[in-house]
Amino acid sequence: MSNSNHFSRRDFLKLSSASFAAGLLGVYTPGVLARETEPESFQAFFHGRRDQAQVALSYDDCHLVHILQNLEKLLRDYPEVRVTFFPTGEALLTTNDKDAGIWQRFLEGGHEIGSHTFDHVNPDVRSTENLMEDQAKWVGALHQVTESRPPVRFARPPYGSSSPTYGRMCASKGLVSTMWSASWGGELELARKNMEAVENGDVILMHTSTQDVETNTPFGLDLLTERGIRAVTLSELYFATVKETIGGGSCDTTSYHSQSCPE
Repeated sequence: MSNSNHFSRRDFLKLSSASFAAGLLGVYTPGVLARETEPESFQAFFHGRRDQAQVALSYDDCHLVHILQNLEKLLRDYPEVRVTFFPTGEALLTTNDKDAGIWQRFLEGGHEIGSHTFDHVNPDVRSTENLMEDQAKWVGALHQVTESRPPVRFARPPYGSSSPTYGRMCASKGLVSTMWSASWGGELELARKNMEAVENGDVILMHTSTQDVETNTPFGLDLLTERGIRAVTLSELYFATVKETIGGGSCDTTSYHSQSCPE
């Protein structure tokens, strides 16, 4: 299985650049471009390719260390599974205080971490400048709790609020604002229906709750195994989508959200 850390920032910016250029040229990129009613200047990632048997499981908030520990144990039973976490900065710090190194262990297990703001305030009530300061604070928390400085490619707005200010923050920081196309959260009776309706390429939303981690996740992983669908990081899902649709991109094309490829 591909490791998301194998994608360099240069690769990421080149592919994202090509994705944005395709949007300007009217080329359809499944799940990468924003809803038709949103301006071209703001893109969000909703789902990956529908013709490839893989999905991305994602977990938001991540405040409860014992739930994270239970998920860590569970994932050991599924060594081929990779997931993406969207913790707040506050959650990064408090959980690491209670279990030093837990986030570094997730990274070493091949999982991925994306931004979910530092304090989970709704982006609708925040300015672009405030969100940029918040993102810098979140990155500081990530660096504090990890031995490495992992690449951060994705950001999920609290409450799914794709505000213009949040879009401008992502543009400035070279982040892909990431939504979801399926939810496996809540009581199993409802979640099971959503799991059984899973589609290739889905970005799946869950939270680090007892229900989502201890009940829904094992059920969903077994279902994916039965159907031959891989659970991969968001990077792997995103890169497969962009590469297949518009190729590898080039530093000569219009840059994604005005980000240029590093030399």
